[in-house]
Amino acid sequence: MARKNIFEKLAEHWDLNREVSRIYELVHIKDSIGVRKTRCTLEDFVRDDCFSKWKNKKRCIDLDDFLETLTYDDIRYQAYEDVEAFLEFIEIVYNLHQLAFVEINQYDDCTCLDEFVILKSIMDECLEHFNHMAYIDEEKEQVLIVEKDAAVTAAIEIEEDDEIAFDILKYNHHALKGEIGQKKSILLKLGAQLEPRRSELEDANDTLTQNIFMLLNNLNIRHNNCSEGDSKYKAVVAEMVPDELEAWYDELYQMLLLAKLELDNIGRIAKVQELRSRL
Repeated sequence: MARKNIFEKLAEHWDLNREVSRIYELVHIKDSIGVRKTRCTLEDFVRDDCFSKWKNKKRCIDLDDFLETLTYDDIRYQAYEDVEAFLEFIEIVYNLHQLAFVEINQYDDCTCLDEFVILKSIMDECLEHFNHMAYIDEEKEQVLIVEKDAAVTAAIEIEEDDEIAFDILKYNHHALKGEIGQKKSILLKLGAQLEPRRSELEDANDTLTQNIFMLLNNLNIRHNNCSEGDSKYKAVVAEMVPDELEAWYDELYQMLLLAKLELDNIGRIAKVQELRSRL
């Protein structure tokens, strides 16, 4: 058996406890930013130079209030053993890192130290390990940690409406697990956007079209299918437990993404047919 080098051994060894400790140290203990001929931690820089200008501070009066509101310390301790908490921990830190990055690039007297760059590299590598990625919305000043999904990426790339693109991404966010109401709202938007192109989709994939609109109309999304006595009442749907209904919502979400790709492919098919006629 070939001997493994040190880098192969490091790639195999994944210790949540150690990764959390590394990230925490680079945020709260080690200086990572040069500002006005001094050095400071990411935490101090965000607290003193960034937080008050952030769109997403909501009603929080300062960074400490923000972190306490999110129960940051509890999340960090859970992250030592729980992957979902670990991803949530990275999401909070990534938002602070991005906030600082934007601020640093606006002023000549601010610089990123090696520790600042290393922090992002560690977070990206951790996300890659768990098949997740950081999605940065510069307009909204938000970073979301989402699971990698080729269909989601493709749908976002072809989506011209930025709000819809963000909704597509948001649906795939781990925080929406169990949030049936929010998922329903997104499915409604995607269904409404698809409606004007229904005939085009039928020509491209009639079975997919029929299934999508059947689910939109019968899964308590477009209509009240759960109240007995309502004209649209469906006993099967009304009796579904939340997990089962959510699973069907997730299936519909994937079908709606596929519908976007099918519609995008219509023009491509025409080009191929035109080329075929000349070959």
